[in-house]
Amino acid sequence: MTESERNVLAGEYVLGLLEGEALKAAEAQIRTDANFAALVQNWENRLMPLVEIVPDLVPSSLVWNRIAVATRPPAVRAPGLVQRWLAGFSKRFYAAVAALGVAFALMTLSFFMHTPPEAERQIAVLNNRDGGTFVVAETKTTLVITPHNVTLPAGRVAELWLVVPNHAPQAVGLFQSGGSLNMAIPKSSVSGQSLAVSLEPPGGAPGSTPSGPIIAEGAFTIL
Repeated sequence: MTESERNVLAGEYVLGLLEGEALKAAEAQIRTDANFAALVQNWENRLMPLVEIVPDLVPSSLVWNRIAVATRPPAVRAPGLVQRWLAGFSKRFYAAVAALGVAFALMTLSFFMHTPPEAERQIAVLNNRDGGTFVVAETKTTLVITPHNVTLPAGRVAELWLVVPNHAPQAVGLFQSGGSLNMAIPKSSVSGQSLAVSLEPPGGAPGSTPSGPIIAEGAFTIL
């Protein structure tokens, strides 16, 4: 930077024309460069008399009042009656919504906890020759066959069959440890269809028809 440019920079500093990084750089140069500080002092000496020439102007009270109004912090107004009512209504509304949500959740939980299992209707009993029975009950979607007082020979299992007139018997499944056996309700309510239970080796009949004796059988009708 030439001496002329340094002199111009000093004048711009004194006149307040510098901003941002340029202003910071000029201030740092004043602290570290005695020659530049002297240029700044020279400009101040030349310009300061001009300030004394300008007469002092005292702003009117109107100007000060406008400044006071413009810089006054916004007043916090107390809520009016409508605002207080709306605020109270909002709190009550959200509280009511929350209470309804809780009530609905409790009702739903109570429904699932207290809804009884799917009702069963007894539609048939298959009598076993040793005095036991296989009770056939119907639900909306299944037939539930439950053995009562049925004793099987060692090494034998009970297998359930669906018998439809003019059709080969259809294997339904094996009774496990005396428990119930569920089967889908037959699609067609053919007259004369029945259920039969046969004695089979472990794993069930080796073929597609009963291989052992029939120990219980009986017709049923879908209600």
